[in-house]
Amino acid sequence: MGIEWLAGYAAYAADRAGRAGLKNVRLLCADAGEVFAKSLADGSVQRVHVYFPDPWPKRKHHRRRLIQSDFLRSLRRVLRKGGVVRIVTDHAEYFRHIRCVLEAADGLANVESAGIEAVGSNFEKKYADDGRHFYAVTVFRYG
Repeated sequence: MGIEWLAGYAAYAADRAGRAGLKNVRLLCADAGEVFAKSLADGSVQRVHVYFPDPWPKRKHHRRRLIQSDFLRSLRRVLRKGGVVRIVTDHAEYFRHIRCVLEAADGLANVESAGIEAVGSNFEKKYADDGRHFYAVTVFRYG
């Protein structure tokens, strides 16, 4: 299941999945924070990938960032025990924020990971071509 806020990107991802013949892919055009808070059952998810979330760099917009303590509480609730979350961004300041919020989150522990696995998203390809540095963190639910 993929969740994308912007309709154009959600449609594009759905089209790519269809062209690849993937039958087990579903795309939602929705706010991921709302989906995790209201639409997913407790312990129903084994793995979550968050790739290049909007960093909302202006201070007055920081409240719009996905990775906040409320989202992490919802994430922990829907993750199975031992479930894994992988977050990748190219925005250094947002990554610092993500690390701070994760460190304060109950029931989630950081996992040392070797390098950043390529996922092949359009953003990733574009950013790699631009020579941007990627920042990643992997955490698991332990309690």
